[in-house]
Amino acid sequence: MRISRVLSAAGITLALCCLAAAQGPRSVLGYVESTSFWVDMPDGWQADQAAAKRVGAIFILLPADSTFRSAPFLVIASVFHSTSVDAAMANDKASFLARDPDIMVSDKQQIAAAAGQQFSVREFISAKLRNQAYETVAYVALGPHVLALTCSAQTEPQYQAALPAFQALLKTYALGAKVVTP
Repeated sequence: MRISRVLSAAGITLALCCLAAAQGPRSVLGYVESTSFWVDMPDGWQADQAAAKRVGAIFILLPADSTFRSAPFLVIASVFHSTSVDAAMANDKASFLARDPDIMVSDKQQIAAAAGQQFSVREFISAKLRNQAYETVAYVALGPHVLALTCSAQTEPQYQAALPAFQALLKTYALGAKVVTP
């Protein structure tokens, strides 16, 4: 499979679920400006590019039998531009605290990707927020930007069911080729 040119209105978002691609049969390719990356989607999951486009995400992954609105959990890839991992984490924490001052915020053990990159991981649990009551966000530097991969669920059982697959997905993270536009 050859991708010769990538055009994006926002300049940052394109995701392809590559069912017969170079990385593997369940690989998902994401781009942030001129940098690409891969993760392997867990069995039984699908990419929802239409939802990603609507919300401005790089990609959204969810159970294969679900829609964006009905999914028990989601994995959302997003980017913090021109910042550090520490600054992105502080920004997220401030944003969550603004919506729920009682939210529980805890830093978790870093997760190493197969290629050696380290994800800094933070958990947010809220009794008040309906759409983002349970979230784990994994942050990794991606050039001058920060990639955030978020596992989000509305209930604790859904969240606990999704976490092992999310952690396995993080371990498959790998940088791809630089994107060069003519």
